[in-house]
Amino acid sequence: MTVFVDPIRNYHNIKSPTVRRHGREWCHMISDAETDEELHSMALSIGLNRSYAQKEIPIHYDLTPNKRSLALINGAVELSLRDFTMLVIALRKLQGKSKSI
Repeated sequence: MTVFVDPIRNYHNIKSPTVRRHGREWCHMISDAETDEELHSMALSIGLNRSYAQKEIPIHYDLTPNKRSLALINGAVELSLRDFTMLVIALRKLQGKSKSI
């Protein structure tokens, strides 16, 4: 299976300690695998702790521009925002969820 990243976006309207620490630009990383192990393995390979996983469906990681570059170097596939969103919707349906991003 494959690990995917969406384009970097600027979340200028979000105010949180995480944004102050890591900046306002980030993207998401997900996997279409049946288990989350491939996703967690990729996260580990780019220096992220498993505890950073976002538990929403699908489980995902938020990536800074630097971590996104590392994910791509390590084999992640870049999708357009539209294609990434469609994949998220499909994964949520498979997992019994239908909420939007």
